[in-house]
Amino acid sequence: MRRKIDCIFYYRLKCPYCERFDSYVLEPLELEGYIRVRRICVDLFADHPLLKINKWISENLGMNGDYIVPLLIVNQGRKEKIGKIVFGIYTSKEEIYPFEKEVAIMAKSFIDYLCSELKISKSTLLEHPLIRKAYYGLK
Repeated sequence: MRRKIDCIFYYRLKCPYCERFDSYVLEPLELEGYIRVRRICVDLFADHPLLKINKWISENLGMNGDYIVPLLIVNQGRKEKIGKIVFGIYTSKEEIYPFEKEVAIMAKSFIDYLCSELKISKSTLLEHPLIRKAYYGLK
């Protein structure tokens, strides 16, 4: 039986970046049995205790903790260690146009992490057309 990596994906409603990362990367990996994803809509649960990590990251990125960042946290099973944090940042609709590139940056980081953690080749994951498209950039 294949080991699964547990993830928490914080997303925003109507965020094309979040939707694309979820449908191109997370859903296929979840269906293939590589990951287990808990999705949290930050717009619906703005005061949820799980958002403390998200707000802390936002503060440390110079966003004053007000803005919630679309991000993926990979849980490595140890309370004292958050694990890998993968995120994309935009602060206004005008900045979304390069989100295809941001999806590729986040996809590369996450795929590289999965390959090293699960001891599988990158080509195995890139066989899936949506993951490959996200990894190399959406055109």
